[in-house]
Amino acid sequence: MSEFRIHHHVSELLSLLGVSAGDGPEVYTEMLTRNMTPYVTTQVSAHTSKSKIAESSQTPREFLKKYDELKSKNVRELDPLVYLLSKVVDDRQMMSFFERNSKTRSRARLNALKGGKASVQAVQDAIPPAGTMTPQELSELRSQLATASNVTIAGITPEEKLKLLREKQSKRAGNIPGAPSWVVE
Repeated sequence: MSEFRIHHHVSELLSLLGVSAGDGPEVYTEMLTRNMTPYVTTQVSAHTSKSKIAESSQTPREFLKKYDELKSKNVRELDPLVYLLSKVVDDRQMMSFFERNSKTRSRARLNALKGGKASVQAVQDAIPPAGTMTPQELSELRSQLATASNVTIAGITPEEKLKLLREKQSKRAGNIPGAPSWVVE
């Protein structure tokens, strides 16, 4: 992987985690490129990493089941990923950061969902608990889903959202003149 791609991924990760203070992506990119060695898996290291993650997991059986499922499918990068996750589990500072970040994101999601909770509950109530649905019930459920999905949580329809995104893109374009009407026709 080139240094540019690593820098891009590091800066994207920092922006997704909401980290603006501290070291920039250049520091982490340099550290990653210096310490980049091919991961050589052994049966012992994979098993040790797997057991570390299972011990710290709230649902170890589900983790082990998913690991075995992916291993049976011969997922190529499974063992390096498990090794990386075991290193994350070992680092208490990183775990506390992820917990704090998770709490703030879950609060934001909860606040966003409170507005659309009634429509979601109405759709969930319309689904029968067991058995098959009649064609009439199915069409009613489809219409409820369509109306619930046409209005987003903020109350903006998808068309309005698309219009806002286009306006935002045109503002970014700078001093480029707009296309005349005869171009569109």
